[in-house]
Amino acid sequence: MRASAETIYVWIYAPEQKAHARWGYLPRGRQKRRKRGGRRTHSDRINYRVSISERPPEVDDRKEFGHWEADSVLGLRGTGDVHTEVERTSRMLMARKVTGSPAEEASRAQKEIFLQFTSARRYVNNCR
Repeated sequence: MRASAETIYVWIYAPEQKAHARWGYLPRGRQKRRKRGGRRTHSDRINYRVSISERPPEVDDRKEFGHWEADSVLGLRGTGDVHTEVERTSRMLMARKVTGSPAEEASRAQKEIFLQFTSARRYVNNCR
């Protein structure tokens, strides 16, 4: 008769075996077993989120300039993130590196991106 590794772990962590503390002999020696699998995403945590399916029909046509999509690309821990803005008609991409608090830094990066356009417009208007 053979027992798989999973069977042995189930037996060691069974409530009846708690008094014997056999988990101490395991390679990691953890008293509680960690769940397997990756991180679970929680899409319901974003307040005031508007679904992409609810956007106006003129945005889907891509005939009108000025409709932007924002996204954040998360880097490895401690390396920073990237905030992106893509214009739907021209598909122009603007990106800024973001460090620190994601929400505050993302809004700062978004302001930096769009302030470029207002300062460029002022420059063009002053040249006329």
